[in-house]
Amino acid sequence: MPKRSFGSLIILALILFVSTQANGLTLQEAYKKSVSNTGQLKNYVLNQEKSRAVATQLISETLPSLTATSTGSWEDDSKSGFQSELNNWSSTTKLSVTQPLFQGGSEYFAFHSAGLNEEIADSEKKQAEASLFYEVGKVFYEALALESDLRFLSEQKNILEERIKYIAGRVKIGRSKKTELLASQSQHARVASEIEDLKSQIQVKRSSLSEWMGESATMDLVDNIPLNNLRLPILNSKQSFPALEILNLKAELASKESSALASTYLPRVDLIGNYYFKRSIANEGTDWDLGITATWDLFSGGSEEAKRRIKAIEAEQLSNTASDERRNFSFKTQSLFSKFESEKRQYSLLEESVKLAKQNYSEHQKEFRNGLVGNLDVLRALDELLTAQRNFDRIRFAAKTTFLEFHKEIGKVP
Repeated sequence: MPKRSFGSLIILALILFVSTQANGLTLQEAYKKSVSNTGQLKNYVLNQEKSRAVATQLISETLPSLTATSTGSWEDDSKSGFQSELNNWSSTTKLSVTQPLFQGGSEYFAFHSAGLNEEIADSEKKQAEASLFYEVGKVFYEALALESDLRFLSEQKNILEERIKYIAGRVKIGRSKKTELLASQSQHARVASEIEDLKSQIQVKRSSLSEWMGESATMDLVDNIPLNNLRLPILNSKQSFPALEILNLKAELASKESSALASTYLPRVDLIGNYYFKRSIANEGTDWDLGITATWDLFSGGSEEAKRRIKAIEAEQLSNTASDERRNFSFKTQSLFSKFESEKRQYSLLEESVKLAKQNYSEHQKEFRNGLVGNLDVLRALDELLTAQRNFDRIRFAAKTTFLEFHKEIGKVP
């Protein structure tokens, strides 16, 4: 019987554990749901596929093209000297191969541009993923901070309700003043009001989280990563970061496009070969021919030069923007790194503050029962404990949000 009871307890514990895990929502799970729900992120994946398709298209334009042609016509019979009749019908059937030899150099720029577009698409996807993780995490931790406040205020409300009963009993027998009871009741009403306000704020944050996830976020939020386990990476100048890479690549792409437009002044050269299965009367006796064609665009009203100049200006603008972003990136990441380390130090100090505030409140309760301090002193100690607890949790969630913001800047999902 004892063994059976022990086994039942184990099964019950497992059920409770699984149930708790199933009902809890971690940040990582919220992010995964948001990834599958965010259309913009899906578009970045499609951009990657599109850039690869463009590269394939550009390669195909340098490969030979093969066409079959059949034409028919009536021709003059020069030998008989009279106009063509129905019996002078002539047809030509041929197989043609065209191989582009030189396109003014634009084909080489196009190959490079295709590679740049693919790199841009990859960097944009990485940056979008990191930005999404930050946005979801920010709402997630804001909701957790508010729910933590709600727990502390609810605990304080329960304590005040017990204290009001206790003080009311002392007032009846003349051991406490009525003002002490009124002070406790006033504080209780204030806390009750704050609780209602917090519930409203939590609902807003939960709604925002639901929008990101694409489903109702009604589960308990689980903060499963201790703050002390989080470390920010040390950055160096040799590393590449998606946000900066995007600007650099776009500047390079605009420069390549400008050079490609300049190549339109050079000739386009094609090698053309024909094999004839059947030829017209005038060209009978020749089975094949091979030729080279060269095409120059001599004048187009100046539009090509204007396009080239526009692309050159865009390249310079993007280069200037990239330079500014590199400088700002360095300052921003250094600032976030310092902020995170400072918040971790505050967290350690506030942890000690909470311990001392608990001891202080406990001592005030003892001293009140011994008549050494008044009720207002006890209420003040309770407020100090609540403030210490709330600040402790707030700095914890603020530090984690800073951690996510740093990773958003470097374009990496932690």
